[in-house]
Amino acid sequence: MDPAFANALRDSAPVRCLGVSLVPLTLGHFFLLRQFDSSFVAGSEASIEDLILGCYVCCQDSESARRGLRSILLPIVMRMWGRRARRSNLALDMLAFRRYIKDGTTAPSTVISHGSGDSMRELNSPVEWRLLVMLMVDFHLTEAEALTMPMVKANVLWATLGDRDGKVQ
Repeated sequence: MDPAFANALRDSAPVRCLGVSLVPLTLGHFFLLRQFDSSFVAGSEASIEDLILGCYVCCQDSESARRGLRSILLPIVMRMWGRRARRSNLALDMLAFRRYIKDGTTAPSTVISHGSGDSMRELNSPVEWRLLVMLMVDFHLTEAEALTMPMVKANVLWATLGDRDGKVQ
């Protein structure tokens, strides 16, 4: 069995980064990180600002983070987080946050079926949109409910649904 299935329901120890515990990565968190061009979700070299933003977003539920990012107090809050970052081991926290994103977006390996022959194809839609639509259409979740689901669990549901429908192996 692919390890993603076991990881989807496992209660793992909270990840600590910049001195705070991060909550499980949800679709809502991932959308926020993507919206703010976080290097952690883009796969590029991350800066201290990316780490601060990522920890701020992921130490709370995504809706609270969204409200906080729109607050007029955000510059003050970010300065406080900057002070927090100066007291931490940035190299270790960067690695911890990268691992948090990697572990939080784990998906089972799949082969897309094309009828007569099986082959891999690259999906054109970003993963977060694919999962959001699947949760809303196939599982009848509201957008708010879907955005709070951990990404690992959403990936496992997507793979299981595809397996059931004979679309993936």
